[in-house]
Amino acid sequence: MCRAWLIDHSGDLGKLVLARMDILRPTPHPVTGGPGLHAHRRGMLAYEHARRRWTHDLDDPEAELDAALHAIATSAAPDPARRRFTPLPFAVAVVQAAARVQERRGDAILALASLERLSEALAAIDEPMPAETVRRMALCADRCGRPEDGVAWCSAAMETADPVSARALETTGRRLARRARAPWRPLPALRRPDRRTLALPPRPGPGHRPLWGLPDGDAAPVELAVAAHLQAAGRAVHITENAPWTTIFGLLLWDAIFAPVPGMLPGPAMHRPLDLGQPGFAERRAAVLNPLLARITAGAGPTLLREALQTHDQEAIVGVRWTHPGPDTLEALVAAVPGPALAGILRTLAANWRALRSGFPDLCMLPGPAFRLDQGFPGRVSDSLLFIEVKAPNDTLRDGQRFWLDHLVHLGLRAEVWDVTPTPDEHRTAQSAG
Repeated sequence: MCRAWLIDHSGDLGKLVLARMDILRPTPHPVTGGPGLHAHRRGMLAYEHARRRWTHDLDDPEAELDAALHAIATSAAPDPARRRFTPLPFAVAVVQAAARVQERRGDAILALASLERLSEALAAIDEPMPAETVRRMALCADRCGRPEDGVAWCSAAMETADPVSARALETTGRRLARRARAPWRPLPALRRPDRRTLALPPRPGPGHRPLWGLPDGDAAPVELAVAAHLQAAGRAVHITENAPWTTIFGLLLWDAIFAPVPGMLPGPAMHRPLDLGQPGFAERRAAVLNPLLARITAGAGPTLLREALQTHDQEAIVGVRWTHPGPDTLEALVAAVPGPALAGILRTLAANWRALRSGFPDLCMLPGPAFRLDQGFPGRVSDSLLFIEVKAPNDTLRDGQRFWLDHLVHLGLRAEVWDVTPTPDEHRTAQSAG
């Protein structure tokens, strides 16, 4: 009943409690009707059965492999907006888990056979193979001496994959193409981000994640340490990894997100429409979305944000975090980013919400006086707005981070990667102690 009322896969009763306490209440939106989560009781029972069978105490996915493949083969092609409320994703997850078990014990031939059976079952109901599963299947094919098959699968999947998954497929496909001596058509290259090195003193910490020295002698994780050193130099810096931008998305584009698209808001307490993250989400709302983006392009972002903060305070809205970041951070970011670039960020999220709601740079340094950064190379930091992805030693860029660094520069913004290294004296001391 909770899942049906909230249209929420988790069925989290805590959300009902928070709503009753008026702490995080449902956002008022039009109810657009439609079949809800399930067109009939039989579909609801099949979904609940799959959740119980394949999410609780699944100790031996191999034992459930045949049943899961049978469930996929006998399924009807689901409505993409309601797919996650059908047995299909649970059955696919079982096959994926069984193949991982087979891979871990070194049986690449059996793992490949399982994934090929999954591909055939999904193709029979005109359902696309998940991009990461295609990549795993290609790697298994390579280990079985069939790299040319892996090349073909990666190349085909890239055509419909989201921007982040496409990069992962390209990396695998290009490597297998070299092994198979097969032709490969790459994606357009992403810009290499400008990089800067910053030496900070490492500090021992209680957990596995290392800490780094602050200007006042205390210690913090690497992102907070870099932010503290920039603030000590007189610049305003905000932690901007994901939450601020998804919050800005939910607030500025509320009217588009909750536009009365037929069938996409079947319940009164939804925090998101059913088709968010699905192909066609932005197109179905173009009549509302495009005028909003035009206003933001023209510089109305700060005004729209202030209105949304007053109108929707403490409402449950997709992507919106009310505790962190606070209104001051949101207002500072929206005021600092030029209107065309802000609209570009929101347009990109609307087109690919599922893949691109993460990967934003860790920090955003607001415009201010230029300065020289001690222990930094290059040492001069300009007076402009700057997005910073912070990387500690042995940490590498993920595909989503590479996309956003490239895209922010494409929108006319500055974005850099800052590689944090131990200060020379501290590094020598640590080596001596070792």
